Amino acid sequence: MAEISRRRIVAAGLSAAAGASAQKLERSGMISRLYTFVAGKTGEWSVASTKAVIGESLPTAQRLAVVNGPVPALPTGGIWALRGVTSNTRYTTRSEKEALTAKQSNLGRPTASRAALIPIRKNAAWWDLPQDERRRVF
Repeated sequence: MAEISRRRIVAAGLSAAAGASAQKLERSGMISRLYTFVAGKTGEWSVASTKAVIGESLPTAQRLAVVNGPVPALPTGGIWALRGVTSNTRYTTRSEKEALTAKQSNLGRPTASRAALIPIRKNAAWWDLPQDERRRVF
């Protein structure tokens, strides 16, 4: 888990090299749900701490950029990138979802000052866990 805090806002955008992949995603409507978290020396978030809960920790980075869309290759100074799409809230109950929706703003809102990034590798072992065990992780 990495605790991160916003120090300044830096515009993040898609590289022109994203090309055909970005166009395909845009046509499918998926691009608005795709995010890439790029760790390294640049980005709008500063990383305050990194802690592994289970398994290996990601390499420590100074900054984190949150890009809405694909990043075809690590930029200069990039250490790692995590890619994923926002999806339905399959690990929440109706009352939890309603409580979250009432409080939560969109990712990237200017008022955000702290966040926690919890990467989970969803491999075969993850999907073999029963739903209630996966929910406990969250």
